Amino acid sequence: MANGGIIGPVNTVTCTAVAANVVPITASGTYNKTSGAPTTVNLIVVGGGGGGGPEGGGGGGGGMVYIPCHSLGASAIPVVIGGGGANQPGNNPGVNTTFGNPSGTITAVGGGAGGGCGGATPARSGFPGGSGGGSSRAASVGSATQPSQPGVSGSAGFGNNGAPSDSSGGAIGGAGGGAGAAGSPAPTAAGGSGKGTPSIPWVPSSVGASGLFAGGGSGWRDTGSPAQPGTGGGGKNTNMPGYAAPAPEKNGADNTGGGGAGAGASPGSGGSGVVVIQEQAFNIKKAPGVWDMNTVYDFVKDDNWV
Repeated sequence: MANGGIIGPVNTVTCTAVAANVVPITASGTYNKTSGAPTTVNLIVVGGGGGGGPEGGGGGGGGMVYIPCHSLGASAIPVVIGGGGANQPGNNPGVNTTFGNPSGTITAVGGGAGGGCGGATPARSGFPGGSGGGSSRAASVGSATQPSQPGVSGSAGFGNNGAPSDSSGGAIGGAGGGAGAAGSPAPTAAGGSGKGTPSIPWVPSSVGASGLFAGGGSGWRDTGSPAQPGTGGGGKNTNMPGYAAPAPEKNGADNTGGGGAGAGASPGSGGSGVVVIQEQAFNIKKAPGVWDMNTVYDFVKDDNWV
């Protein structure tokens, strides 16, 4: 039977629905979209969290960029996942996470380190970053430097300032800022919320820290009840007297961009960053038999030929 000028069986086109697919990228490499999926995706990019300060402030969460309906410029896209700031005294910011080629790169800035002190070392301010680090004692706080991404429709950058410490100069540091809120001031010393604004309903709870990212680390406190972690992967101080090292939860959670907690002589390290992509749902069209050339051309042009 004739089929567009080609002899063969009649084609009956059927559609198979492919559901939307969430792709977390937790290590540097290259992203290739699923064959047949649209070239428009929802995109989250999170920088590495800042390290906490000794006897000081919590590290800031990594800067977070959320771009709905982002158009991919190439089939293979370089991705660099930023590491978290080290758990050593001094300025230890998180590392930037990048998505894209140099001509069109999206950058989430690493979180600022928490300010530190101890012994003869004077109180230090929190450091700037994607979200700012909290201060140690009565010093100023770190400011957020995560910019929006200009020129991309629907883009927004999320980052907030760190918190001040106990105004009396006591042994309580301020919390690092998070993607959704500034760090909480002492004596609460809980990290800022890591929830992005607006809320992102397509992110499953199995990704990040219960679906959240870039929480600030809590500030150091030598007495009283333990400070709480920042939602979104921020580390917490666990109320260990003096210079005793706190438990592992002082560290920011990896692949959330959470900041490390300020904690005695050995503060928490920041968590590494992450890229999360939601590929949109699509249909695969297929049929048995012989295709005419116009149909093949149309499907190939739509990136829907399998």
